[in-house]
Amino acid sequence: MNLGVIAAKVGDKIIVIFAVILMILLMSYGSFSLWYTYMTMQEGFLNNELMALKPSPRRTKLLDFRTSLY
Repeated sequence: MNLGVIAAKVGDKIIVIFAVILMILLMSYGSFSLWYTYMTMQEGFLNNELMALKPSPRRTKLLDFRTSLY
């Protein structure tokens, strides 16, 4: 066989393998992103530490960055 034909077949297989790996990585990232968004929406505001930061009518004092450093 011609050397160019062999090189083209090997290059084609390398590109196909790279494309399959890239598709698997992108699908994994998409699945993780959907799962992470779902979990954040489900449990994001159930934490008491986060609820303490929620504005309320009885909390009128504004937080000052300079006073929180000391």
